[in-house]
Amino acid sequence: MMLTIVGVGLFLPFAGIFAFVAPIAGRAYLNGDANAIKIIADSVAVSNSSALLFAGLAGVLSVIGSILFGSAIWQSQRLPKWSGVPYFLAILLSFLSAPFFSFILGFLGGVLLLISGVWIAASVLGSKNATMN
Repeated sequence: MMLTIVGVGLFLPFAGIFAFVAPIAGRAYLNGDANAIKIIADSVAVSNSSALLFAGLAGVLSVIGSILFGSAIWQSQRLPKWSGVPYFLAILLSFLSAPFFSFILGFLGGVLLLISGVWIAASVLGSKNATMN
């Protein structure tokens, strides 16, 4: 789980670029500055070594972490085995959607993460209530 958290943390600068810089660059472009879009393209391009390092490391750590965490859930005696599968797929789809700017893959990853989280939480709460009775 820690690898996934570190990987997502390394991806946050890209989220910041898209969340905060893109609207400003878009307004500048609409106001006639044709080079404004190049700001975003240059900051997230593969030719930018910092961007490549952060994105590559974020993707690798997140996917490896989700594989390990999903297998830990699978091997756990207290959590439902199959709840680890949507967790792994959620992280994988979320990071696959980033290079392709695919809203559908990112949304599907979010839905799978929600399903996995609710499933795990319901299982934990159910077992907690069963031990209290």
